[in-house]
Amino acid sequence: MKATIVILTFGALLFFVPVNSQAAIYSWFYIPHVAIGGGYTSYLTIRDPQGIDGRTVQVFLYADDGSPLIASVEGQGQNISSFSFTLGSFQEKSVAITGLPSTTTTGSIQIKASGIGLLNASLRFTTTDSSGNATDVVGILPAQPNFNWTVAVEKRSATDRTGIAIANPSTNPATVTLDLYQNGVRVNGTTSVTLPPLGSLAHTAGFVDQFVPGAWTSSNGIWTLRISSTAVVSVTALRADGNQYSSLPADAEAQWWNWSYTDSTGLTQMGAWSWRFTDGYSVIGFDLSGVPLRGRLDRDTNIFSAEWSYTNSDGTNGVTVFTGTLGKSGTTDVINGKWFQVRSDGTVIGAPLTFRATRTPPGGVVGAYDWP
Repeated sequence: MKATIVILTFGALLFFVPVNSQAAIYSWFYIPHVAIGGGYTSYLTIRDPQGIDGRTVQVFLYADDGSPLIASVEGQGQNISSFSFTLGSFQEKSVAITGLPSTTTTGSIQIKASGIGLLNASLRFTTTDSSGNATDVVGILPAQPNFNWTVAVEKRSATDRTGIAIANPSTNPATVTLDLYQNGVRVNGTTSVTLPPLGSLAHTAGFVDQFVPGAWTSSNGIWTLRISSTAVVSVTALRADGNQYSSLPADAEAQWWNWSYTDSTGLTQMGAWSWRFTDGYSVIGFDLSGVPLRGRLDRDTNIFSAEWSYTNSDGTNGVTVFTGTLGKSGTTDVINGKWFQVRSDGTVIGAPLTFRATRTPPGGVVGAYDWP
């Protein structure tokens, strides 16, 4: 296998799109890049993890321009662009998708499942030599759409390269910005890529040194690629070690926030949150004492809410709640709102207190990072 952009784009993205709110309820999944033919076979595996019997699963194949992609699908038919099957409780289904032996064709896959609930889906690519022997196999895990991503970029030799693939499931265009950091300091060279709306099944793929060229490519080392977008995008990465590829996770970016409030006795209470977005809106993390935290920061309304459970020494317990509004202090992200506690019986303890939280940006320099 050659380490070229054509091979890189065989990295697939899997992501879940929220359940349709119409009368007919469906769950949607997208694999915005697939490669078949010319020695490449794509294996699609779908499983019901919830015990929901009789879900109808429809799979649609699209060429890069959004037109139907004609392929041969194991057990489903020859020269087809879509197929369907019924998935039983806790059942799994796997199919091999192939194309013309002489031509490699790329495109996208759309999965539509009846009913509410997740499916387990995965994709792997296999390439073979002229004798039919497998020369490389890469498995790709699902990637939930998010606004911010990070990818580790490591180079130990001239043949080491890191590739990324980005897909836009939004109905709005996404302006995607790629920045390279080393030890928290941004490396010169930034690229912005605008992707069209979902109707075009938009995606882009390439090696990091192609997106962010510069003097850093002439030396060995390790860096962090930071990807931010104006709309949620799904990201996956591949590492090329010479002619061999392996999956490389793209992580949702972690954020650090410092917060404070003045309690009823006049003392200032301070703490911190560390969290990641699971879907661009919902957050999971910890406070400074290590207590698990969950919440939501809605970019559409700028409304913030977070909570964690507590248990007092006398055995009473409940939930500590923060709720407020996202805003700016100069170029720094801040949240202003109210802090209060609710006992497990629903009783609110005392009057809500005013709190303020300030985000520490990448690199630790306040004001160096704007909310995208």
